[in-house]
Amino acid sequence: FNYTASGRLAEKYFLNRGPTVQLIEKVEEEWIKKHIKINSSDSILDYACGLGRWSTKLHAKVKKIYAIDISPQLIHSLKNKNYANVRPIVGSDEIIAQYPCCFDKIIFAQGLEFYKNPKTLFKRLHSALSAKGEIYISTWTPELIQGIEGLNLKKSSVTTVRVSDNKKITIFCMLRSKKEVHTLLKTAGFKR
Repeated sequence: FNYTASGRLAEKYFLNRGPTVQLIEKVEEEWIKKHIKINSSDSILDYACGLGRWSTKLHAKVKKIYAIDISPQLIHSLKNKNYANVRPIVGSDEIIAQYPCCFDKIIFAQGLEFYKNPKTLFKRLHSALSAKGEIYISTWTPELIQGIEGLNLKKSSVTTVRVSDNKKITIFCMLRSKKEVHTLLKTAGFKR
């Protein structure tokens, strides 16, 4: 696995985000506040953490957070925040195998769309959850972003205008329906 090339892809994504991502993040935050009970004793995996948005929001409320991302630059940014109970880790889903039955909560926000075949990832996430653990997955679906002005959806990419310079960019993005995500989760052993 080439962390440098994959890390550059993640960095490119974070440098080119626009108002659509900000809207989705707001919806995610409202949903999590309403539906997921965070406990002070929780160990959390913030997978594909990026800049550590969830680690930053939750570190004062939980026991420990493991924040994993493939981008060294993004992980370095999180490390610089010096949260005592956040362990930033550069790596891919292969690292998750080192943490069997370890996490009370897993947050995987806005990362699934960058996986061509997430079956192995989901199995690893499932094995990392504690017996009563919960997983939260947020992903772009065709239904969610269809009709947003300036977005051109294809089977495995999204073309949009980059906010910083008004250039059109195309980003690999495998959009899946809710039904497809549920099927993948069920195949990996998750139950509703």
